[in-house]
Amino acid sequence: MFGLLLVFCWAFKVVRTETLGEMVMGEFRLVHVGVVVALAAATATAVGLVGAVNATNGGASSFVPIVPCRLVDTRPGSLVGTRNTPLGAADTATFAVWGANGSCAIPNTATGIASNVTAISATTPTFLTLYPADAAQPPTSNLNPAPGQPPTPNQVTVGLSAAGAVKAFNNAGSLDLIIDIVGYHEPSSSGPAGPSGPAGPTGPAGTNGATPARVLWVATAKGDFSKVSDALAAIGTSLPASSASVPYRIEVAPGTYTETATLMMKDHVDLEGSGRDTTTITCACGFATYPGSNANPTVTLRAAGPDLHTEIRDITIVNTGGNAFSVAILTSDSSAGELGMRNIGVTATGGTNRNPGVINVSSSPQMADMTSSPPAAAPSSTSASSMMGQDRRL
Repeated sequence: MFGLLLVFCWAFKVVRTETLGEMVMGEFRLVHVGVVVALAAATATAVGLVGAVNATNGGASSFVPIVPCRLVDTRPGSLVGTRNTPLGAADTATFAVWGANGSCAIPNTATGIASNVTAISATTPTFLTLYPADAAQPPTSNLNPAPGQPPTPNQVTVGLSAAGAVKAFNNAGSLDLIIDIVGYHEPSSSGPAGPSGPAGPTGPAGTNGATPARVLWVATAKGDFSKVSDALAAIGTSLPASSASVPYRIEVAPGTYTETATLMMKDHVDLEGSGRDTTTITCACGFATYPGSNANPTVTLRAAGPDLHTEIRDITIVNTGGNAFSVAILTSDSSAGELGMRNIGVTATGGTNRNPGVINVSSSPQMADMTSSPPAAAPSSTSASSMMGQDRRL
């Protein structure tokens, strides 16, 4: 910025010592050569000048320097431009910039011009304003000439109207006006994207989210437990016992989980898989006598007791047998509304006598959306039990 100020002060001094005429334009050329040099050495200043023109079209632009040319000279007898009479009081003159005007040839891609504007022979103190021809006159001034002053120049960067023109307004009295152009701005697009920079350092690892209270995760890897039987065994031993005020939910990830003994459901403990046929619990848990008449039958999953509050859902239970009877699920002595089973697939095979999917003994569980296979043979006495067989959906 200091380079720019020094150049302009030096140029102004030279202009004041010369008579009016072509020397004004010649000295202006020295001014803008100095400006270009200063801008080349001060990138921040150059960027600021380009940005100042963007008010007209709102887009990025680039500056194109040219050999200085004269657009307008309103002095009587001048042959430059479309007007050779002074600007009067409150007078606004419009000057086309695009195309061949005066001694200039500016392309119609220009969105603004960098110019040297000179006021001559002002008859009263006044101000002069340049602005785009299709914009409202701004409450600013570019020059403030007064009577008796020598020719008064100033550098003016101004946007163009949509038709490529500028207006000049004189506030009071009369004066002559000279506009010399040293360059123009035109729209530009950004260049191609540069190469990606190096990857930044890896940020610190976050903390693991808290596991919801009393939700136990069973998964083949990275779960709280790898088997449902282990999760059930932990409740009441390494974990607080379940109750109405301390309920649990055992959630089982997708996969097949093999058990070696009956899963005994506990009060206020729900068992939830990741979907029927998505999560499967299987056991080769055949038994020699009919499970409904045996106090401790071997089945894959058992829910027993009049005060058992539990729900089993979204899972498949399988018994592959290996003895006379193969039963996937056995419920007994449950009260209505306290035991629920929904969206469950049950399969029982391998029993040499019977293969019922579900047996309910003196029990009234709520059952919904369940399938069972294969078909089960009727027991010798069904007064205290019900059996669910092939493809029966409740």
